[in-house]
Order: sequence, then C-alpha cells, then structure tokens
Amino acid sequence: MKNKHKWKTGFDAGKVCGMFANRHRESGQRWKVGLREIFLFRWTALVLCAAVLSAAAFPVSVFAEENESQTVRVGYYEKEGFEETASEGSARRGYAYEYYLRLAQYTGWKYEYVYGSFSDLYEDLAEGEVDLMAGLTWTQDRAETIKYPVSPMGNEPCSLLRHDTDTEITSDPATLEDRRIGVLNGAAVSLLRDFLNSHSVYAEVVTYEDYDALRKDFKDHEIDVLAVEGNGAYGQKHAQIIAVFGTSDYFLCVSPDRTDLLEQLNAAQAQLLADEPAYLNILSAKYAPESIENRAFAPEEEEWIEDHDSLKAGCLLHCLPYSDADKTGQMTGLVTDILPEIMENLGIEEMKTEWQGFENYEEMIAALAEGSIDIAFPVSGDLYYAEDNGFYQSDPVITTAIELVYRGEYKRDKKARFAVNENNRMQDDSIRILFPEAELVAFSSIEECLEAVVSGEADFTILNGLRADDILRNRKYRELGCIQTGRQEEICLGVAAGNGSLLRLLNRGIRALDEDYALSRSYRYREGLYAYTTADLLADNLGLFWAVILGIFAIIIFFHVRDKYRLRKRLLMLEAAAGSGSGPDRTEAIENQREESQREESQREESQREENHREESQREENHREETQ
Repeated sequence: MKNKHKWKTGFDAGKVCGMFANRHRESGQRWKVGLREIFLFRWTALVLCAAVLSAAAFPVSVFAEENESQTVRVGYYEKEGFEETASEGSARRGYAYEYYLRLAQYTGWKYEYVYGSFSDLYEDLAEGEVDLMAGLTWTQDRAETIKYPVSPMGNEPCSLLRHDTDTEITSDPATLEDRRIGVLNGAAVSLLRDFLNSHSVYAEVVTYEDYDALRKDFKDHEIDVLAVEGNGAYGQKHAQIIAVFGTSDYFLCVSPDRTDLLEQLNAAQAQLLADEPAYLNILSAKYAPESIENRAFAPEEEEWIEDHDSLKAGCLLHCLPYSDADKTGQMTGLVTDILPEIMENLGIEEMKTEWQGFENYEEMIAALAEGSIDIAFPVSGDLYYAEDNGFYQSDPVITTAIELVYRGEYKRDKKARFAVNENNRMQDDSIRILFPEAELVAFSSIEECLEAVVSGEADFTILNGLRADDILRNRKYRELGCIQTGRQEEICLGVAAGNGSLLRLLNRGIRALDEDYALSRSYRYREGLYAYTTADLLADNLGLFWAVILGIFAIIIFFHVRDKYRLRKRLLMLEAAAGSGSGPDRTEAIENQREESQREESQREESQREENHREESQREENHREETQ
C-alpha cells in the first residue's frame, strides 16, 4: 500500500528537484536570464518539491494508522441482559457486549476481557489496569476519578421492587412511608430522593457500594424495597416491580490515563449515531424483555381478573394454522396453544377459556364491540384499520410474509383484478394497502379465490405466508405460483376499545413467550391445509398405473394364446396319427382326443377357481383378525 500511494502522488521528490535544476542549467545556456528570474524559478522548484514530499508521506501515515489494531482491556462483569457469561471460554452475549463489537467496527479495537465483580473491576478501571468498563452512571466522585465520553451508551429505567409476600406495598407511592429502601450509590440515589419528595413520602434510603451486598440484604429482608437500575429488575426471585422512579443514562467509561481511547470513543459514538440513529433503541429492545415473574399487577389489572372467571375468545374459522373447528366442533389451531400459555405466564391458568367460532371476520369484530366476546383472533396489526373498526391490537403473536398468488408468467399490473375472500377482512385490507388501484372481485372463500385465479376470472390473490406453501401444494392449484410482496403481516389478538386492562395483561403474557413459540407451534396445524387424495396418487403415477394394467392384459393374452396353440398342436398330432387307420376309427380317435382336451381345460379352470376361492377365504380371515 505504501508503494502504491507513493506512485499515485506522481514521482520521487528527488527526481522532481533534479529535473527542475537541469532545466535551469539548460535555460542558462540557451538564454540570458536575470538574477531575479533565477531566484523565482528556484523558489518555485523548492515549493513543488516540498508539496510532492508531503503528498507522498500523508497517505502512508493515514493507512498506517488505519491498519494499527489496538488491544483494549475491557472490564467484564456478570449482569443479566447486559454482560452475560462472564467467564473464560464461555460464549459472551448481552447489550454491552454487542455495543463493544459495534464500536470496534469504527475504532479497529481488539478486546482482551478481564472478568470480575463490579466493584473489583471499577477499582481496576480507576487504577488503569483495565481500559474500558460499561454501564456506569454519572456521579461527581466518579467523574473526578475516571473519564466519561460525551454520549451515553444507553438509558435505562430505575425500578422499585417489593417482596412478593409484602402485599401492603403497592404501586401507590404512599405505601412506601417509613419503609427502608436500598439503592446502589450513584445517579439512582438522587432520582430516588426526588421521587419520594415529589410524592411527599418519607422513607429511609440506605445506600450501598456493592450490588451483591444490596441484593443480599433484600433477600434477608433487611430492607423492604429494592431500588435498581435497568436489567437489575430482571431475574430477582420472589420480588415484584411496583413502580418506576426515573430513568438514568449510563456510559462506557475510560481509565484516567487513556485520553487517546477517549478521543477514539467519542468519534466512534458520534459516527454510530449518524449512521444508525435508532441503534441504541433497537439494542435496548433486544436485551430488555419484560419479566412477568417480577411484575406486580396494577390495581386495574387485578380488578379485571377478579371480575372475570373466564375469557371469551372469538376465533375465525377456516383459518388454519391460526384457528378453525375440527369435526367434533372443538376449536383447534395456534390460538388453542397461545391463550393457555399466556394465562400460565400471568399466573392465572385457572381462568377458563370459552371458545366461539365465526365464519365471517366482520361478524367476529362486531361481537367484540358488543362485548359478547373478550378477544378476537386473528386480527391484523395494521393500526389504521384497527382504529376504523374500533378495537385495539395486542403485541404481535406472530409475523409472516404476504404472498402474491398468480397463474402463468408473473406480470405486475397495478390495476389488476384481485380475488378477495369476502369473509376475511384482513385479506381485503392488505390488498388495499399493497395495491390501492386494484379491482377487487369478491368470493365466498379462499378456495374460490384461488380457483378464480386458475380459471382467469382474477389475475391475483394473496395468501398469508404460513398458509401459502401448503395450500398451493394441492393438485388443483399446481398451475399457480407465488412471490413475496415484501410486506410483513402482524397477527395479533384483538381487544375492544376501552378494555385497556385486558390488553395490558395480554401484552405481558405475549412478551413472556419464547421468541419462536408461535412459529414452532403453528407447524402442527398446517397439515390440514393440504390433503393428498387417491386421485392425486393416481394422477401423480398415471404412467405407472397404465403400465401395470397393460402388463396384466398382456399376461392374460399370452397364456390364452399359448393354450390355444398347444391344443391345436395336439389335435394336429392326433389327426396325423389317426391318418393311417380306417375312417370310423380315425373319427372316433379325434373325438376322444377332443373330449380329453376339454376335460383338461375344465380341470385347469376348476383348479383356478379353487385357488381364487382359497385366496378370498384367506383375505377374509386376515380382515377378521385385524378387526379383532
């Protein structure tokens, strides 16, 4: 790279200076030049030489700096969701770990991880034994010891937790009166005091220098309430969040002697913000899932639970893998797994679910508005149409692609005819959003929509991504193809407008589900979308079927011709043998031979009938045994 950049600047600086000097000597020989002109000429040559030398040196120094890879020592401590698996040889993960790696894309840093407790690593940072440490809030004392960058690496809520057995403390701040509240020394202390003062509450605030000591005293009931920042609220057993008392910025801090790292950190953070303004929000959402076990019910949520002993669920029929009714009328589909799991996550699994199926989407939404059902499933995640229909959507239960179904060669036409299922408003809404100029042709089912595309009555229809592959495998749709539209469809639970308590409960239960829970459970209900019939079997193996039939006929004809040939041959032999006898004797011999041949033919037929009878008897016997 150095040689390359030296060549790109033009030439070697010495050669340039020599060239100008030679020119000057040649000029002096040919023309008479004044002293002033000679001086100007030489000055110009020197300036050009200096410029060339600078240009040649500059790119070399830049690339050398870019290629240098600094090893930076990182203080890495165990904190759920933030810095996990803090031990040698383990797979690290968490908010801070991912943030470190993203910064390295700008700085070129390589990391050496130093594991330990928070307090030990903070001392190492202050003494310069580690270079970086994440997750530090700003305090005046710390700012005098370590270096803070200009921008925080994140922002987190500060929460109050109670013992799950202490039901006297609620989300009402007044219940904190005269209680002992433990908090880690830092920015959270001032936030907590401000919170208590704003609600005119007196409580004893106990500060700790070590997080482990704080957790131990809470576990031993030495303090009544635990005040923690961010992810410290998660994973606390036998504790429940009752309130959030503020938010706090936290920083990736630098040891006091590494001013060079601080400058690089500030530059990297500024560039990251310019490139991805929402990066910290995305990272926070990824590593800060809600913990249901640690979340106390709000008073209005508890009131809803007390007022209801069952949950009335309305479900759209013929909509597998989401919902349908089986042959006995029992509800089936993903919804029958999702709702019980949500109830279990909320700790109210004793609540019964009453199912009601609907043939039409709009009838289901109308029942939701009337209050005859508490929730509807599935509903679209599109906000505009939800507001227009007067219901709230939960957080997405599952998100899938929308497939565009067509016949023959795909040709995009904004004004094409779309077959739409008049009993499923979700499909109608999606088409209007994706293809606002399209002509909609209504049919009574998705099967009729697909048949319309096959017959040419419509140019397109759309299918949910979880349904498309299995439905289109059916033989009658094999002329159809599909492509993704690029739009994702969010499938949610619907709650009537104004029923916010139930909606918050459902959202908390959904957030506690495993990330792939709904997707993995949906596969078991996709089998009903595709039926492989006997007609499909014959159609797929038509050539083999006809080959077997022709083979059987060929065998029958072969044996029939062979027997005829043998009989004729025997008759000819008898006629030849009897040719030397008298007329009556010859005729009698021929007749005897014919009778003998007929008896043999009759015996063969009788033997075949007996064999067929034995086989039939054996089949009946086997059938009786299988039935028993």
